[in-house]
Amino acid sequence: MKNFMKLSVIVLGLTLYLMPTSQANAAACSINSNGEITDTSSCTTDTNIRLLTIYEIGLCTSQPSGPTASTAFDSTTNCGLLFGNNEGSTVAITSSGSTALTGSVPPTVDLGTYTHLYMFMGTKAGINTSVKFATARSTDSASSGTTARETGTTCWTKAGDKYNWNPDAWSVTPSNIVCGSTITNQDTAWTLQNSLGPNSAVFSQIVTTSAGTYEVYLTKTDRTLATTATNNSMGNVAKVLVTAPINVVVNKNTKNVNLSFKILDSTNVDQLTVGGTSFVYDLAGNGAIFIRTTAN
Repeated sequence: MKNFMKLSVIVLGLTLYLMPTSQANAAACSINSNGEITDTSSCTTDTNIRLLTIYEIGLCTSQPSGPTASTAFDSTTNCGLLFGNNEGSTVAITSSGSTALTGSVPPTVDLGTYTHLYMFMGTKAGINTSVKFATARSTDSASSGTTARETGTTCWTKAGDKYNWNPDAWSVTPSNIVCGSTITNQDTAWTLQNSLGPNSAVFSQIVTTSAGTYEVYLTKTDRTLATTATNNSMGNVAKVLVTAPINVVVNKNTKNVNLSFKILDSTNVDQLTVGGTSFVYDLAGNGAIFIRTTAN
């Protein structure tokens, strides 16, 4: 019996490690008194705006089994729906909060103790950000060696797409990342999650963070595990599935279930110095997510 009267899904801030660059998260950037980054190797800084589409969030009384190539993810056994939108609800996330999730499917969470959460998301995630450096940085346009495309003390995102698995990772700066002296046409740069790795087809991954252990899967439209993708192509990848540990009890007195997210890590500024020139290779939405679920 569903006894709680109201479902509150509150997104305070959301960053996912699901759009990885070709390296692990770096240390926090060193910032001078002018607010400029002084590091010349990769570091982590704040994000201006993140965009993410969420289709479904559910609570489970035990660890749900991940999908396989022949077995679809089962969200009906030991799980209940907390949030659902068949068209997807896109949220814009900043350091101070986010737009609200908009659900269209009634929740089905029943009484019980829930130990895990699952979440289906879109394969496309956006980042809109800019960073300032103490000295000039260049973008790289050469797939072999280095050739400066633009140079300036500020780098920012522009409109455009790139695949996470692409042949130019860490050899060419994506065209939606630019540098110059003055920001022009700053917009959202999108990453398409065709793989969980930057150099080959990876469709499942177990990641341990300070927030717990997460299982991540790329699925087909039928919720089975994706099986095909190539660099710069989605193959049969349709959605991203994440399972994560939680601890929440829903009883007969529960009126609300609140879901909140907190940023643990933020934007990777991927850079490398070659021959005395510091190149920026990406402003990527890397990071981990802390999920807090409470019932009251």
